Amino acid sequence: MIYPNPAVGLVNIDLQASEGSKVIGNIYDNVGKLVLSRIIDQVTVEAVQTYSVDVAALNPGVYTIMLNVDGLISSYKLIVLK
Repeated sequence: MIYPNPAVGLVNIDLQASEGSKVIGNIYDNVGKLVLSRIIDQVTVEAVQTYSVDVAALNPGVYTIMLNVDGLISSYKLIVLK
């Protein structure tokens, strides 16, 4: 779950992953350019965890968040406002 969406400043990502999972989160702009990347090497607890990402430096627009959890990829749309 991604919230708030639209976002100003911080966006929260709720993520369910198994203990020991490797998580890679990438944010792409509307032309497919990678604008932000975050790697979580090891998930420490098998539970829903919330990660906050600062998107204040991004220009207003529509972005795609791609989450890779141990090779399983999910994508979400994110709208950034100023």
